[in-house]
Amino acid sequence: MARPYFLLGTIPLYLVGALGAARDPRALAVVPFFIGLAVVLSIQLQTHFYNEYHDRETDRTAASSLLTGGSGALVKYDLYDEFALWLGRAAVLLALGLTGVLAMVAFRPLLLGVVFLAIALGWAYSSPPARFVARGLGELTVVVLAGVLVPLFGFLLQGGTATQDILPILGTLVPLTFGMNIATTLPDIDGDRRTGKRTLAVRLGARRVVDIGFVAFLLGCAVGVWTLEQLLPGAGMIGLAVAAVICLVGVSPVAGARSGDQQAASRMAVIVTAAYGTIVSGLSLVIVAGAWAISLPW
Repeated sequence: MARPYFLLGTIPLYLVGALGAARDPRALAVVPFFIGLAVVLSIQLQTHFYNEYHDRETDRTAASSLLTGGSGALVKYDLYDEFALWLGRAAVLLALGLTGVLAMVAFRPLLLGVVFLAIALGWAYSSPPARFVARGLGELTVVVLAGVLVPLFGFLLQGGTATQDILPILGTLVPLTFGMNIATTLPDIDGDRRTGKRTLAVRLGARRVVDIGFVAFLLGCAVGVWTLEQLLPGAGMIGLAVAAVICLVGVSPVAGARSGDQQAASRMAVIVTAAYGTIVSGLSLVIVAGAWAISLPW
């Protein structure tokens, strides 16, 4: 239920925000960095566990995969449904406890606001009465959580204050996160429709939502290429080549997903998620490389 590979995928988002402030790994405040990372992962665990509990009926009828659908652990291991709920509550308590420790190490009121907002959104994503995921608001919630709050938290925790340092990063991550999240909801569209879970894909239909997600992902790639070039001249061309390869590889799955082919939608989800991780990790590396290049005497 913890889905550790999703936890691993959050680390680059946090890291890129932290590096956006510190610019050099040697300048990172190490203790706050790791406590902050533990806070981020605890909130993500909370979201996973609550989602597992409140989506249990949908997950029982929908096909699951590495990236889509629930883990199926409640059924597979014959667990009480409330076990996931109590794990979610424990994760909230862990996040709050770690935040208390963090407040003693690096207190900033805005940091606490980001944490409380993230906990609230993580709960509202799948929990009634809000249940954003079933109202066509789940995708926006994920964008705010993963594309904004996680990198912003890392940025603020490292003392970041310069808006011009974080805005290009957020401008890259927000559309990329939106496109990636749409891609991972598409394979579940039939099961969601049967159980009344009104995701954006269910509301708009496969064809329209694929088009929206594809445009969003291209926008994120474009901003990302521009950001790479600003951070390290020449890196933008590498980013452009990577984006072109992603587009070429994704042409066939995108076309299949638009027509409602669930296997194509699953392939597209894998490609887009891998591309997302590559771009975010590459952005972190270029921030470090750019800072290193600037520090050279020549």
